[in-house]
This record gives sequence, C-alpha cells and structure tokens, in this order.
Amino acid sequence: MNYALHYERLMDRARNRILEGYRERHHVLPRCMGGRDESKNLVNLTPEEHYVAHQLLVKMYPEVRGLATAAVRMAKQCTGNKAYGWLRRRHARAISILFRGRPGHSPSEETRAKIAAGMRGKKHSPETLAKMSAVHRGRTFSNEHRAKLSAASRGKPKSAEHVAHLIAAKKANPLSASTRERMGSSMRGKHHSEEGKKKISQAIVGITRSPETRRKMAESKCGNRYAAGRKLSPEHIAKMTAARLASYAAKKQEARQRADVDG
Repeated sequence: MNYALHYERLMDRARNRILEGYRERHHVLPRCMGGRDESKNLVNLTPEEHYVAHQLLVKMYPEVRGLATAAVRMAKQCTGNKAYGWLRRRHARAISILFRGRPGHSPSEETRAKIAAGMRGKKHSPETLAKMSAVHRGRTFSNEHRAKLSAASRGKPKSAEHVAHLIAAKKANPLSASTRERMGSSMRGKHHSEEGKKKISQAIVGITRSPETRRKMAESKCGNRYAAGRKLSPEHIAKMTAARLASYAAKKQEARQRADVDG
C-alpha cells in the first residue's frame, strides 16, 4: 500500500474544506520531524481522521520514535479510529458540560488557586525544560492570542523572587543580534501616545542603573545612531531639550521650597 499517497490525499482534503463541529489540529509535518506551528503546516481533522493520519505516519516513517509514541498514546484503550473518535468527542462534551455557564468557559478563581497551589514549588528537570523549549521554539502567535496573553498578565504584580528569576534568565540567554534587529525594525517609527509615555515614565521612576548598564546603553546608542550615520531629528532634539529644561526647573523649584521651609 502506498501510505504516503493516502496521507497526502487526506491532507489535501483537509486543506480544501471547512470542518464543522468537534475537530482536532494536526501538524502535516510532525513537530518531532521539524514541523512548526504555522498555518501552512496545520490542518483540522475529525478524530477518526486524526487517528488514521498518525497510523499512516508510523507506516511511512517507522524509524521516528516520536511518531510511534504519539500513535500509541492515541490508540491506548481504543480498538480503532471509531473508538478513538467516540472517546475524544465524549471527553470534549464532558469538559463543555463542566464549564458550561461560566464566563469564557474558564475555571473559577478557587479552582485556579487550587491548581496554582498544587503546582507551586514543583520544578521540571533540565531534560523536561529542554523538551518544552524545543516544542515552543519557532512558534508564532496571532495578534489576537498576543492580546489575550497581554490582557491576562496586565496589572499582575511580580514578587522580588520572580523578578530576580526573570533577570537571571535574560542574562543567561541574551537576545541574538538578528532578534534585536527584528525588534528594532518593528518598533522603529512607532510613536507612543501621551498615556503610554506617562505609564513608561511612572514605571522607571526610582530605577537606578549600574555603571555597567549605563556604559552599555551609551555604547548601544552611539553604535545605533551615530556610527551608522543616523542623526536625531531637530524635532527629537527639541523635545529632549524641553524635557531636560522642565526637569531642571522642577528640581530648582523643589530646592527653593526646601530652602524656604528650612529658613
């Protein structure tokens, strides 16, 4: 039997249709073989088709251990694709009934607190962390997903220990030059609103930078703006000058007030 031909036919059919009802996301090129979470590599399948797809992949690539592992997990306690499809639909229906009536079908705060308490203090092994990192590497999130992540974390205070862990992680894994360039190009030309500027100003009040950090920032600014031949616009210079003069005037006024109080 030509397993590859049947697999391609199944993928082509999935690409050229809109599937209603319960469906499962499938990677055309499996992640264990280098496939990424990209739209061109993702299709929606019925659970029966998903089961068959993984059986075909095992037949096509018997030497890939990850494919065999996935197929075994899917086939566990099942006698075929029909049994697997029935179980998956039953499980999805049970989850839907469990969260029905709750806003966004999300667990309650009490349930979330219990889950968090159960996970608190647990640490993953280096091997598990490496696997988790490999799974997420190269993934691209939609703008809607990014907005949801941002809204979920907005306003949540971080403990000093958490902040220390984040700083240590960033120092241990510095951004590559290509990543920095992409971030710079994406932000270049964007202007913050007055509200955004105020929030940024409030966030950095009281923050003191080490001499090493100041030196790096100075070198970065010189390298990015002057050594590359780029110059600040007159408008930018005027804004910086006005901001410095306003800061100087405020400090002078504060000093006068203190002198009057002391006098």
